[in-house]
Amino acid sequence: MFSRRRLAKVAPFLLGAAVFLFILAQDRSPTTSSLVSTFQGLRRFQRNSDLVPQTAGTQKSIGNSSKTLVVNATKIKTNDRSKKKESDAFDARKLFDARKLFDGREKFNASGKPSEAHPLFPGYIIKNPELCGSGKVDILLYLHSAAEQRVRRRAIRQTWGSSHTFTDISVKLVFILGLPSDRVNQLRVQTESASYGDIVQGNFSDTFKNLTYKAITTLAWINEHCAQARYVVKADDDMFVDMFRVVTDLIPKTAGNRFAMVCDHKESMAIQRDERSRWYVSEQAVPSRKNWPPFCPGYFLVFTADLVPVLYEKSFESKTLVPIDDAYAFGMLREGNITVAISDVHNIICSNRRPNPPEELKANGKFEYVSFGVSKAEEHSQFWSARLLKLSPWEQEHSTYFKTVQLPNGEPLIIA
Repeated sequence: MFSRRRLAKVAPFLLGAAVFLFILAQDRSPTTSSLVSTFQGLRRFQRNSDLVPQTAGTQKSIGNSSKTLVVNATKIKTNDRSKKKESDAFDARKLFDARKLFDGREKFNASGKPSEAHPLFPGYIIKNPELCGSGKVDILLYLHSAAEQRVRRRAIRQTWGSSHTFTDISVKLVFILGLPSDRVNQLRVQTESASYGDIVQGNFSDTFKNLTYKAITTLAWINEHCAQARYVVKADDDMFVDMFRVVTDLIPKTAGNRFAMVCDHKESMAIQRDERSRWYVSEQAVPSRKNWPPFCPGYFLVFTADLVPVLYEKSFESKTLVPIDDAYAFGMLREGNITVAISDVHNIICSNRRPNPPEELKANGKFEYVSFGVSKAEEHSQFWSARLLKLSPWEQEHSTYFKTVQLPNGEPLIIA
């Protein structure tokens, strides 16, 4: 039998282990899978990285010899730096209050025009109208995806696209799809939607030339079913997004403006008239133009949700489909009586892959870019796990992951 004194010493570790094992037991639940995936990613990442210094003599084994779970309660000098860390966190809160960005912005007034009356709206196959619910939505994150990219979607749900990333910032994730070319993939999409409830599918063939149908479908869906959103983040499913820096570095650039966009802004881009080009656009689709109007590329951008009903209503004027979706949705639909404040952040977002993002973290404490391309689905987990080991004081304060991965005594719990 344990003495009371001995029990008091080991109780915090037993409690931490019990909580962790409980989370693992919930792995099949969609609401906890993102945390479990992150823990697993942290474990894999630590085995191959020296980002987190290991403190000798802090490992505790739980379980039998054949299935031993090793929990490394790495202190990272928390004892002798606890007061400074607490002070840093307090200063971070004083310097940046994210809630003011969201609570200070009223929800947009949705357009009353029905999507069924839109000349180019293709209709829904899967709508998921309850995705945003009736509660607040600080950030609506929508991604263009395709039916066969199930592994990418799963990786994003479990990492940077998770609705459980922040303790006090509401994030909703939705994937926008068209129709695949075969029935098997369509049945898989329907099953996936039934499991996660985060897919909106339009009634059009999912091809490059039909991407504008995705844009119109998205505007109609947000206007009708997510009118409480404050900000919208748009990305492709082959992009990694540092959601912490979206909140701290990008959304503040829209402050004071009802209509604002943050993106890699393009100006004076010629319209491609060569029929051999993937980006070919006929004279009929875009007459009397040689260049696109200034626009935001769709691989990644942030904009105020107030723009949604404005862009949506303007799209009713289009009678012919413009096949370049971002030039159309975030350029042509901006033209007119609306003034949009543009923040060009081409220097901190990148559509291409990076040579070695984890090395950027080691050298600078952050990725060089807020958003950048990935080549494999597993990189979402790899980069997100690495990012969670480099949270700033403000990010620690507002991160669900940081608060979950802790021992009862406040020390970080790192899975070795």
